[in-house]
Amino acid sequence: MSRAITVEDLYKMKFVGRPRISPDGRRIAFVITTIDEHKHEYRSAIWVAPTDGGEARRYTSGTSNANDPTWSPDGRFLAFVSTREGELTDKPSKEHKRLGKDKSQIWILPVDGGEAQQLTFMEHGASSPAWSPDSQQLLFSASVG
Repeated sequence: MSRAITVEDLYKMKFVGRPRISPDGRRIAFVITTIDEHKHEYRSAIWVAPTDGGEARRYTSGTSNANDPTWSPDGRFLAFVSTREGELTDKPSKEHKRLGKDKSQIWILPVDGGEAQQLTFMEHGASSPAWSPDSQQLLFSASVG
């Protein structure tokens, strides 16, 4: 007997998207999105799994959303877009707004371990990271007004 999907079913689902294969073809980064049952909000995190079928590992954590993983061409870094808290906690609120606090920003994560570093501080947020071929620069989109 079939039944309609309920809200409770949605809380149990994991939505997988934005797969990106590493330059060496050995890993794949992807986004898993769930729905927070208590806050009724979407939560997304970046995961990385070996392409040979091994266990996936969560690369981003916390309650902030992370998406749009982008491998550097040399495979050493993963750029991504996130609403996570940055390094602005000691600045006045006007300065926070000017530097894009609470907006999606570009972050860089060393894939072999370490903390993510915030790269952009754009007032209206930043998105769509794209690496230069030599992995030394990153292009991104940002609204300016």
